[in-house]
Amino acid sequence: MAKLLLITSDFPPRRGGVATYYRTLVKNVLEMEVLTNIIGAEGERVHQLSWSWPGWPKWLPLLWLIPIWKIKTKAEFLAAGEILPLGTALMSVRLAFGWRYLVFVHGLDIQLATRNSWKRWLTRQVLKYSCQVVVNSNFTRDLVIRAGGKLATTTVVYPAVRALSASQREVNRIKAQYQLAGKKVVLTVARLVLRKGISQVIKAMAQVQSQQPEAIYVVVGEGPMKAELRAQAERDKVNVIFTGGLPADELAAWYESAEVFVLTPIKDTKDVEGFGIVYLEAMARAKAVVASRVGGVAEAVGEAGILINDHGDLAAAIVKLLQDNGLRLSFESKARARAAQFSEAAQAHKVTGLIKNLKS
Repeated sequence: MAKLLLITSDFPPRRGGVATYYRTLVKNVLEMEVLTNIIGAEGERVHQLSWSWPGWPKWLPLLWLIPIWKIKTKAEFLAAGEILPLGTALMSVRLAFGWRYLVFVHGLDIQLATRNSWKRWLTRQVLKYSCQVVVNSNFTRDLVIRAGGKLATTTVVYPAVRALSASQREVNRIKAQYQLAGKKVVLTVARLVLRKGISQVIKAMAQVQSQQPEAIYVVVGEGPMKAELRAQAERDKVNVIFTGGLPADELAAWYESAEVFVLTPIKDTKDVEGFGIVYLEAMARAKAVVASRVGGVAEAVGEAGILINDHGDLAAAIVKLLQDNGLRLSFESKARARAAQFSEAAQAHKVTGLIKNLKS
């Protein structure tokens, strides 16, 4: 079968939804190999090397590295992990050698690629010469169409949920370490950046804890707003635990320990939530979810959680789930069923089928 070589600047050990998306695909699509410049990237069919140089454009070495690695891996098709600048490199190779390429798009990347007239023009050219565009949601698909993509050659391949398994020993350890006996954990897993809306959750938790003193807010993740969010929690007298970034086993234990998962991104024209893999991770652990109708979030959550239109409704939504056991159990049942629709095998099958169709 034809092989696909993905060139990306976003791959583990870098954290985040896009890196997780690619790791899942390459693990499950045997016809796929990865070329990445992320230091420490490793795994079967993953090749790490640097392609930066002091001149402009920074990606120029790709113009000779891509042909070399295409031959080495015996790949028939190429794929850009981001539309700019990697899509530009693959378009250049296409014009020089006639080799077909795909482009993966996730939301924020297409937003960044359409910020000025030069980038908008370049994006249209990359989309024009691509043979297929793979997007992570219908929301992102619409962004691609508005940027110049074609509906007929744009395919939705949703992120796949990781099967995180929590050991009871790890669950007991964090409960003892953080004195969680008798507490109700409200959990967020995200990068600590403005668009994730964590500041608004802290504000809402002040109201929640006044009605539910046993509620405690746990934030898993790192980011530039960490100090600011800590200061806000202290100022507002909100009981918040900031764990930092965590390995998979400890993250799974926090999902298992939580009563409710909350992530309510804000509307940001410069930085959009294209989908949200962490919603799937929480739902796979049968957690009721509170989210906001922003970007592609509603596609991830479906009817398995409460979707708010305004952060003014956030505190009431959290309190409702903490107080109403019947409602929470109903959402927990829907959550597990919803997450099952996004299995690694199902999403990988879409990519495998896509490669087959390109070959035929």
